Amino acid sequence: MVLIAVSIAEASRAAEYLSDARLQKAKALKKQEDQARSLCAGLALDACLRTVGLCERDITVVTEDHGKPFFLDHPEWHFSLSHSGDLAVCAFDDSPIGVDIEQIRPIDTKRLAARYLGTRDPLTPEEFFSLWTRKESYLKAVGIGLSGLHTEPDDNWRFKEYPLTGYSLTVCSQKTVFTPSLSFFYGDGIVPPR
Repeated sequence: MVLIAVSIAEASRAAEYLSDARLQKAKALKKQEDQARSLCAGLALDACLRTVGLCERDITVVTEDHGKPFFLDHPEWHFSLSHSGDLAVCAFDDSPIGVDIEQIRPIDTKRLAARYLGTRDPLTPEEFFSLWTRKESYLKAVGIGLSGLHTEPDDNWRFKEYPLTGYSLTVCSQKTVFTPSLSFFYGDGIVPPR
C-alpha cells in the first residue's frame, strides 16, 4: 500500500509527468484552484504508479457505472484519489482501496451529521470530518459512490486515519496492515525526473 499527498503548489510541475488527457481534464475545470487540485491528484497517482514501474502517461483510466476509476490494462492495481484545500492524495494497492481527505473548516455539523451520518450528537468539525472521511473512503473502496451514503461497512473493512494538521485523512481497505505513514511529493522528492 502506498499513500502519497501533493500540495497544489506543485501543480506547475504537472506537464513534466502527466498525460495530455489528464492535463486537458484539469484544464476543463472552471476554477483555477480546482484545476490545480486535479493536476496534483494526477501527480499523486503518477508517483504511486512509479513505485511499481508504471507512470500515468502510460495507463488508461476508465470508470465503472458508479464512477469508480480503474486501470483498463492493469486490473491488478487499485487506486483512489481525493483532494481538499491545498492537498491532493492518492492511495494505491493490489486490493480495493479508498481514500478521502477533507480540510477541517467551520460547518454546520449538527445539520450535516444528522443528514449524512445519521447522528444527532453534537460534533466538533474535527469529529465530523473524521466520520465523513471514514464514510467516504469506504464508499470509494467499494465503488458505490455517494448514492450509498447510508450504507454501513461490514466487518471485512478496516480504516486508518493519518494525522495531518488542519485535515482529516482516512484510508479504507480490507487489509489489516496499512502503510505506516503518508508520503509527500515535493518536486523530484518522490519520483525521479523524466
